[in-house]
Amino acid sequence: SRDVAEDLVHYLKVPADKVTYIYNPVIGERFARRAAEACYHPFFEGKDPVFVAVGTLCKQKDHKTLLEAFSAFTKKKRAKLLVLGAGDLYDELRSYAKELDIDDSIDWLGYVNNPLPYMKRANVFVLSSIYEGLPTVVIEATAVGTTVAATDCPGGVREILIDGESGYLAPMVCPAALSEAMDKACTNPFPCSVL
Repeated sequence: SRDVAEDLVHYLKVPADKVTYIYNPVIGERFARRAAEACYHPFFEGKDPVFVAVGTLCKQKDHKTLLEAFSAFTKKKRAKLLVLGAGDLYDELRSYAKELDIDDSIDWLGYVNNPLPYMKRANVFVLSSIYEGLPTVVIEATAVGTTVAATDCPGGVREILIDGESGYLAPMVCPAALSEAMDKACTNPFPCSVL
């Protein structure tokens, strides 16, 4: 991403004219086929909006802010959350969800080999990271036509979402703002898809 290139110049003092960046080739021949694979989950059968988050359960992804944002959202409207990913913070996050009294509205699916069908069927894709490089999941979510609500963290999120023109951005570590972005994404989805 542009941010990573700028970091090389700023922190490692690499001359700017020696730095360029090439985006990851995310959308290839198999992408549409993988996105179209069958995906069943009872959350998709109801009327409540379904949020999906994909990522390792680690500090960088800041799932705690996601859980607090989801809790704030569900105080106003019913919703469901699918969390795809495994990691060291699983037990801690699961306990925190119970503490917030939202665990019944969440399904922790662990590592999923192909998250694209879940992203495609969800109402909103949520990313709560405190930093990223070029988050593939944000590219994938927009490519399958799912509106993104994400933290405006250092890295490529803002770049992918074209400064908020194709997704909703919220300040990092601010559950109230992320919850508001999630609400806007449900109410006013962006028409974005390459499929």
